[in-house]
Amino acid sequence: LNLPQFVDSIMHSKECINFSTSYVKWLCRKVQPLFLSEPSLLELESPVCICGDIHGQLCDLLHAFEKGGEPPKTTYLFLGDYVDRGEDSVDVICLLFGLKLLYPDSVYLLRGNHESPEINQVFGFADECERKLNYSLWHLFNDVFDTLPIGAVVGKQFFCVHGGLSPYLENLNDVKNIVRPC
Repeated sequence: LNLPQFVDSIMHSKECINFSTSYVKWLCRKVQPLFLSEPSLLELESPVCICGDIHGQLCDLLHAFEKGGEPPKTTYLFLGDYVDRGEDSVDVICLLFGLKLLYPDSVYLLRGNHESPEINQVFGFADECERKLNYSLWHLFNDVFDTLPIGAVVGKQFFCVHGGLSPYLENLNDVKNIVRPC
């Protein structure tokens, strides 16, 4: 299964996807350096479709693509919280990682509070990884989450983050200077 087929199988299949552990490992190892090559504060030009919490709801993510257009025709900025609560967290994050690899200049992912082991172990992602893949992949996903950018400025006008920032960050340069993985 090559990457375009993998992404297409998640986006357009009406059936449940059985993920290969080795393929998901490959996917995580390929996307991690791509995230690290991006700055902690992305600077994106408009137009950008900005999407909030997906929380493991693959149908909601696919509906966003249906309404806004699929990458690369539409550029997307996702604000975090890809996993937990919903039944398809593995599907959602694998699709987003695959799209990031295929269209690095059209798909951007920021880190949310659920992209941390302290949160996603409690709210369902760890259990889903163990059920659909194996528990070691939960650790690998969290290693990738540690490399996600923190924020973005869109069109030199809109500051985008998942939630709040530390009171110790006083300006955009402080966000730019955050060293990842963290």
